[in-house]
Amino acid sequence: MQRNFRRFPALTVRRGRPLVRALFVFVLSLTFLSVLCLLLRPAPQTESIYQSVSQPAAASVHAFALPACVTPGLPAGTAVSAVSYTAARLAAGRMMLIDRTHPLPETAAAPSTYNILTHSHGTIACRDLQAVLGEDTLSALEALFADARQQHINLFTVFRGSIAPAQQKSLQVERFCQLSNALSLEEALAQTLREIAPAGASEHQTAWAVDIRICDGWDQLPRNEPLSASPEGQWLLENSWRYGLIHRYSESAPDSDPSCSAYHFRYVGKAHAAMMHALSLSLEDYLALLHRQEALTLWNETGAPVCSVLCRPVDGVLTVQAPMLAQLEDVSLDNLGWGVAAYLWPLED
Repeated sequence: MQRNFRRFPALTVRRGRPLVRALFVFVLSLTFLSVLCLLLRPAPQTESIYQSVSQPAAASVHAFALPACVTPGLPAGTAVSAVSYTAARLAAGRMMLIDRTHPLPETAAAPSTYNILTHSHGTIACRDLQAVLGEDTLSALEALFADARQQHINLFTVFRGSIAPAQQKSLQVERFCQLSNALSLEEALAQTLREIAPAGASEHQTAWAVDIRICDGWDQLPRNEPLSASPEGQWLLENSWRYGLIHRYSESAPDSDPSCSAYHFRYVGKAHAAMMHALSLSLEDYLALLHRQEALTLWNETGAPVCSVLCRPVDGVLTVQAPMLAQLEDVSLDNLGWGVAAYLWPLED
């Protein structure tokens, strides 16, 4: 009897241990998740503060007709010289396509950024005191905000600039906690992943992405209407390209990717912005057209060249026949296996 008594409890514990362990892990996970949500949970909210629009489907560039102001190739008789750009130089460019399908390369360096309010001495209204952007983007915004004030527009406010990968993950956790107030954990997780791109798959991990909102006052919430619904927003949409900024996602695009924001702009430089404006193409379609044409030139109303863009496949380095009289504005990988070089022609006297 004594021998059987000793074996019995040992057998009982051995068989029950997996169940006890599973229950312990389950309870511990729920407790951790609940505490995390309580710590980070803001006021109950299920609607995103960003109006969702989607990345437009790529158009067929094979059937695309160039407008009269854009011609293939460089201007006739242009003196050129072969120029090669290194992989490091290309990786620092501004034309990389960045999304869930094309995340930032693991070798991409952390962007060089500056505090928006400090760098601009307050000339750029910004709701986030810690927000940062790249120097070129800040210069473009300073000029845009200054010209907007000349038009008696004082309602633009930067709501988001560059975000580190760790901050991007925090945004996902914060949004999950918001949604978990009204949805099941599974539904909250699925919607969070739809709304907020993972770290490395957002343009905000660069120095060029900025969300610009319209606020009627410093202490007021931003308007949730489309930018095209107000005179201020219309001015921004019609003129942002003049400062090298593109409105990244079309408001008329079908709502298939809620992670895209209707207030999201990206600095690409004046050459690319002017060319994309003249072509009326999204970044995706513009890159596809460059892959087909390999060289484009934009002309002004007087018949003078404004900018030229060259595009070639990249194998380590990019070698192009660069126009000798034009100034290089940017050279970049496009994250699709090609390199893109943009040149600005000198202004007419």
